[in-house]
Amino acid sequence: MSGPVFVIDAQERPLMPLAEAHARKLLRNGKAQRWPHPTLTVIQLNRSVQQPVLRPILLGVAIHQTAAELFVLANGPQAAFPLLSIVVDRSRRWRARRHRTSRRRARPRRSVGQLAIGAVISTLWRLLPLSHIVLLRTPTLQAADRPSLRRLRRFLTVDKLRVAIARLERSAPGAFPPDLFALLQAVAAHPAAYPPVLVAAVIRPPQHQARLSRRMDDADTDVPDSGIGVVNKPALIGIINYDSTDDERVLDVPIAASRMGVVWRFVALAPHTPLQRWPVTPVVLLPLVSRAVQAAVTLWKDDLDAFMTFYPEEDADAPTRD
Repeated sequence: MSGPVFVIDAQERPLMPLAEAHARKLLRNGKAQRWPHPTLTVIQLNRSVQQPVLRPILLGVAIHQTAAELFVLANGPQAAFPLLSIVVDRSRRWRARRHRTSRRRARPRRSVGQLAIGAVISTLWRLLPLSHIVLLRTPTLQAADRPSLRRLRRFLTVDKLRVAIARLERSAPGAFPPDLFALLQAVAAHPAAYPPVLVAAVIRPPQHQARLSRRMDDADTDVPDSGIGVVNKPALIGIINYDSTDDERVLDVPIAASRMGVVWRFVALAPHTPLQRWPVTPVVLLPLVSRAVQAAVTLWKDDLDAFMTFYPEEDADAPTRD
């Protein structure tokens, strides 16, 4: 158990995160149980909390060309503190393909970030009692994508959640906690100084049969060559590659993430490596692979390299890796 511990009650309503020591005490006394999640530490209380004590939690969203940064900040008993940092992959890697069946005029292209970011925020909404969301106007945001901020604001405006569009260099919007916004300015200016960093990959099945749709179908039928793979030694969490088999598993893992995008690599696991499998979900949260683990495993840019390593006799003339 490391990092923030997310808490939900018996009716799956999100509560304020707890410290690790308090969460262990609840588990030891039988007042809570672990909620299954491959990446985050989540516990569920055995009772319902009718009137929970909630403090402001601010979510800052900075949208860039190929990625989006999500910063979760919370007000503690004494001071505000950064809770979570997530980089959303907006590249074509997880984008569903369009399939046109007629000669009708194509619909205007939506911003990929609007769908991906909305899905990630919906996932966080189930784990955290978010009170404020700030959509930041960044210099890297193109003018054509600015209307997507207004659409995203309308999508997120529900119940008592306050949503605003603001510039990072200006003061806090009205009715927003100034201390949380000041901390957001510091975190967004230097995100590398505020770990932990998670990568969010939004997997949506395409409109026609393809690998992504089959991957999700395999997850529903419990076929072991799909889903999210968790390895304890070395510590790896990634998406199980579609071409993996029982004896030759390949994980797709993130090794670096920033506002410029996410760097993905393939890791070929040794045969019979103990692997815990989780089903694929629409939003996959993955931790970055540490430098120590990167030095202990072999990384490939694409799955063709891993395939050639598994079956070198089928392409003897292929160039070897240095």
